[in-house]
Amino acid sequence: MRKLYLTINVNCEDDYFQRFAGLKKMNYGDIIRSKPNLSDVVELSDKRVEIIAETIAEHENDLLLAFAIRKKGQLSHIIKLISNSNITISRIFYDNGFRKETELSKYRNNYKRHSNWMDYSPEYVENTYVEFDRIIDDIKIEAKDNNIDIEAI
Repeated sequence: MRKLYLTINVNCEDDYFQRFAGLKKMNYGDIIRSKPNLSDVVELSDKRVEIIAETIAEHENDLLLAFAIRKKGQLSHIIKLISNSNITISRIFYDNGFRKETELSKYRNNYKRHSNWMDYSPEYVENTYVEFDRIIDDIKIEAKDNNIDIEAI
């Protein structure tokens, strides 16, 4: 049986995935760039799950799809779309907080130097991450309900 790994907001080029030899690794953005007929942002958002499911169906080898899930309900929809194939999701990976803190630290430093040119305060960005953490909590529940391992890396 093929192995399928998904990530929530973790790049497929992350050092953690170096140990995953033999996998085809793709970021959602790479998938979009390979489909030039999809250019409308609204269309991309609405069709995210279908695009992920099509990509899974197109590849016959083990697969790591990064940035595959962005909100509650998408995981169940992906499972439904791939249920007729002999594919199950082996594991979902998400940020353990280290990457987020690194990005926030970089943003704070940039804001100190370039606040005149930046649209959002560090507090706004932090609140955005807090909101996304709540979404991740919902996805974790969804994964557990579907007997899918989910791991903070």
